Amino acid sequence: MLDIALLVLRIVVGALFMLHAWDKFGNDDMEKWFRAIDLPFAWYQAQMARNLEMAGGILVLLGIGTWAGPSFLIAVMVGAIAIAHRKINPRVTHGGWEYCAVLIAVNLLFILVGFGAYTV
Repeated sequence: MLDIALLVLRIVVGALFMLHAWDKFGNDDMEKWFRAIDLPFAWYQAQMARNLEMAGGILVLLGIGTWAGPSFLIAVMVGAIAIAHRKINPRVTHGGWEYCAVLIAVNLLFILVGFGAYTV
């Protein structure tokens, strides 16, 4: 049962990160926002966040690279909290960091426990 639960969790988390990254292809909204808040190297950081989300999402979805994919996704979520969500009420309904924290915890679980038996 644990292997099935890990499979479902991997599919959901991996697909959601891939979808989130996909929205950033051909869209410079994130870069514009990074520039607006005076983040250095805004273009580079926006591209890096997008690429890490996509690569991490694919690796998690397929169950490849037990530490690499989840580490990419944890890095993106830590960055999101530090840049966008930390000063806000923790609740996601207020733009807060609670959802990012859940995604960090899930990816930490993957690093510590693995992806289960059903991987590519």
